[in-house]
Amino acid sequence: MVCPHYYAYGGVEKWSHFGAKKIPANTDLEFKLEVLECEENIDALNERNQLSNNKAPLIEKQSEWAAAEPIVGSGLIYDPDAVANAALRKASKLAGSTCAKERSKQLKEIHDSEKLLQTLKNTAKKQTKTLKKL
Repeated sequence: MVCPHYYAYGGVEKWSHFGAKKIPANTDLEFKLEVLECEENIDALNERNQLSNNKAPLIEKQSEWAAAEPIVGSGLIYDPDAVANAALRKASKLAGSTCAKERSKQLKEIHDSEKLLQTLKNTAKKQTKTLKKL
């Protein structure tokens, strides 16, 4: 598993495990992993992680993700168009949410208020010009 320097310890100089060597800042790291055990499904893996209290994040099932979006580290080919389409689908779902609708309503109210303020300013300028002429 390769860990690019911008993720590896935040680009900070660090001592290797057991203090054997100093790892220079901004160094790409390569980890060699051996799978000793593997759970049959995601639910079993999540349950095992919770029981071991290893603080591993819960893993979402593939069905909960857009089908075209590869899981990080899955080895699936990265397809920018498929990822972009999946992002658009997620964005349209978000736009339909109550929170997004409420925010849209607030933005419209702000826009309407700004238009009203501009109209009042313009009216005040016209009245000032009229008064100066008198």
